[in-house]
Amino acid sequence: MKFPTTRDEIETTQQQFYEYCGFPGVIGAIDGTHVYIRSPGGYQALYFMNRKNRYSVNVQVVCDHAGKMTSIVARWPGSTHDSQIFSECTLKEQLEARADGTELLLGDSGYPCLPYLLTPLLRPQGRPNVRYNTAHKRGRCVIERTFGRWKRRFPCLNDLSVKVDTTFTIIVACSVLWNISLDRREQDIPGPEPDEMPLVHLPPGLHDAVAGRLRRDQIIEDHFTH
Repeated sequence: MKFPTTRDEIETTQQQFYEYCGFPGVIGAIDGTHVYIRSPGGYQALYFMNRKNRYSVNVQVVCDHAGKMTSIVARWPGSTHDSQIFSECTLKEQLEARADGTELLLGDSGYPCLPYLLTPLLRPQGRPNVRYNTAHKRGRCVIERTFGRWKRRFPCLNDLSVKVDTTFTIIVACSVLWNISLDRREQDIPGPEPDEMPLVHLPPGLHDAVAGRLRRDQIIEDHFTH
């Protein structure tokens, strides 16, 4: 598992995403998914209780256009919001350190809009905004489909009944094995999509950072107006 860091890796990933969804500068799609677990017991149990009143680990993943995982954080309890996981992860620090507006993640509106993490417009008006949202959705949906494919290949991720520390290890191991299965071009496992958590938007004051909105507006002006 390797997040693109060299110039060649970044440019190749961006070109592949652009060919796939028509969105410029994208180096990954990001989202969180819940892996259900048994109650950890004791004082920890409350923290692992998610919005569906089930115990889970909230797993943050970034993937490329083909669904290959390039980054994973698998240590946060199910009560944690996706935006908090991102705000405290090493990947955010790396992106901020080299943020020049040319390397972008695509995330849903549960994340703040940042210069390096673009979110959809909640109420798009006009053709350029609609075109932006359409391309954004196509690029972002890669991670949502990846979660479904991943959990069908490794059904243990639908309900793990081991110690919490072992749970973290299993999740990361399954992500590595998932990438290997893609490299080997193994056939997807058919079946229904897993039951994902409903999207929860951030409070209005946290939703969009000014710099993120400006970057999003510039992307729309430069790439989706004409």
